[in-house]
Amino acid sequence: MDWFSAAGYDGLQNIVDALKAVGPDAAKMRDYLENTTVTGLNGMMRRGPNDHMGPGTESYAMTRIDVAKKKFVIAP
Repeated sequence: MDWFSAAGYDGLQNIVDALKAVGPDAAKMRDYLENTTVTGLNGMMRRGPNDHMGPGTESYAMTRIDVAKKKFVIAP
């Protein structure tokens, strides 16, 4: 699966969850989405009234590849 497919799935799943929770009222759906933290395929998504971007920085880690040892290393 590529990033675009995962992003599309996460976005649609958020809409489905909001519809199930509050019904098809746009204002209630917005409030629900702005106050719900979701762990999706692309990481943890925490939104607020001024942040609709999705995954926060806590969902990512800097890594490097140690070629000699043939493994990923999480940067300190």
